[in-house]
Amino acid sequence: MDMKSIAKVLLASMALLPFAQLIAQDEKDFSLTPLTDDLYHFRGGTGGNHFGTVLVTDEGIVVVDTVEPKSARWLKDELARRFDQPVKYVVFSHSHYDHIGGSNLFKEAGAIIVAQENAEAEILEEERTQQWLSKRDIALPEIAFGDKFIIKIGGKTVNLISLGPGHTESLIVVHFVEDRVIHLVDVASIKQVGFMTLGRPIKQYILQLQKAMALDFDVVVPGHAELGNRQDVQNYIDYLTALVSQVESSIKDGKTLEETQQSLLVSMQDFKFLKRWDEWFLLNVAGVYVQIADGSAGD
Repeated sequence: MDMKSIAKVLLASMALLPFAQLIAQDEKDFSLTPLTDDLYHFRGGTGGNHFGTVLVTDEGIVVVDTVEPKSARWLKDELARRFDQPVKYVVFSHSHYDHIGGSNLFKEAGAIIVAQENAEAEILEEERTQQWLSKRDIALPEIAFGDKFIIKIGGKTVNLISLGPGHTESLIVVHFVEDRVIHLVDVASIKQVGFMTLGRPIKQYILQLQKAMALDFDVVVPGHAELGNRQDVQNYIDYLTALVSQVESSIKDGKTLEETQQSLLVSMQDFKFLKRWDEWFLLNVAGVYVQIADGSAGD
């Protein structure tokens, strides 16, 4: 099967997504719930399927990912209602518009925007982010760092660590040291298989995940899935590693996409405990197959 035919298969498969997943995008469900005494899990975005993290101290508040404008307005009002502290810092996990929308609301109120040094260029290059930027819904970073930046506030340490190239050049992991929590978005699909056809370059995703695993944490806050722990992150690394390896072997053996999908349905049964297997596993296989075949999977 040539690459054009494979692309048609991917598009056809994506069209089969349940209608309920589409209509769910019209619903909103925002919340701010405690993870520890001073760390909170922020839920917002389309269908309540985007997540941020908020640290509240007696020296001010740190927000990681404002998500999108409506969510950001709700969060700003909620923080003002519940806590008598200003937002000192807003941290971007990376440059994608659905994680940093509404950030300008906090900047206008005095917060400092912090991001990895590649974020600004990516924001200015991405069309959807540009649209929100033109509406003053997104703020550009005021502090840009390379490999690492440390925020010390209210007796707490927040380490911002670049994960290198992969899911954007600006992706970071945010480590709340004393709370033993990390905020790790988009590369980490917690307790489920990856989203649809996965991102690229998939091998770089694995390296980013492995770098995050080197940190000392108990809880992971992903960008689009439920909370998890160290083992959940390791499970996803193991899943992606097996997926890439088996697809590579299948292509070397001359198997088509369909043959590879049917083969891996059997050989990867050990990972069937992951949620959304029936919805997305074959799409995961197809996405990796295309990347391996066209050389875009990374090193």
